[in-house]
Amino acid sequence: MFASILAAALPCVTPAAEFDLFEKSIRPALIRHCQECHSGADAKAGLRLDFRDGWKKGGQSGPAIIPGNPDASLLIQAIRHNNADLKMPKRGGQLSAEVIAAFEAWVRSGAADPRDQPASAGAA
Repeated sequence: MFASILAAALPCVTPAAEFDLFEKSIRPALIRHCQECHSGADAKAGLRLDFRDGWKKGGQSGPAIIPGNPDASLLIQAIRHNNADLKMPKRGGQLSAEVIAAFEAWVRSGAADPRDQPASAGAA
């Protein structure tokens, strides 16, 4: 009985809603600003951002994202440009405030990422 009461009290989050922010804002930003350097076997600093387990494992500095904690996530620190030694992307200047806010919201909400495998060379 308790389980049914709890289930009724929790909002239903469909997979589509979970991934909505990722698909609308995060994936396009990753492709546009990160994929060139952080995808494939030769990813810079060993950090792959082209699939979920890549950012979970992280690169030379550890996991890139701590789901639920943007302030502790190296990716967020890098795109905020708050640390002189950790500014991404290297080329093209800082991301817009809108894109940074989307990344922060995505990480804060748990960093839902449907990409369970790296993209094939042709798809990338």
